Amino acid sequence: MQELPQRLLGEARPLPGEPQRLGELFANAVRHGDAPPDRLIEIRFAVTTGRLRLEVHDAGTGRPALQPSTAPDDEHGRGLFLVNELSERWGCCPRAGGIGKFVWALITPAAAFTDLTLDRTPKLVPA
Repeated sequence: MQELPQRLLGEARPLPGEPQRLGELFANAVRHGDAPPDRLIEIRFAVTTGRLRLEVHDAGTGRPALQPSTAPDDEHGRGLFLVNELSERWGCCPRAGGIGKFVWALITPAAAFTDLTLDRTPKLVPA
């Protein structure tokens, strides 16, 4: 699974934080989703303008939100913080047909280098 996004982008080197972003988005859909049990969670990958777009689709009604800082010993509450810090951008949109939503993260292959060089902070993009 980790190698698929790299192959899509034609990258020989690992994408910084890629498994964590996908894992956190998927875990949020499973843990916080209020969809009926017969509904599936779908993962999509797309490459646009040299960036990898990860999407996790679910039939739930809730929308993700960054939480205030968690205490160092808290075991939960850091998922979207990690997605925010490791992605160029991320957001949440309604699904076509009006059932559920999808949460996406945009990944630049050299994001770690670019963010440090340009002093850029990843931001949530409102839907």
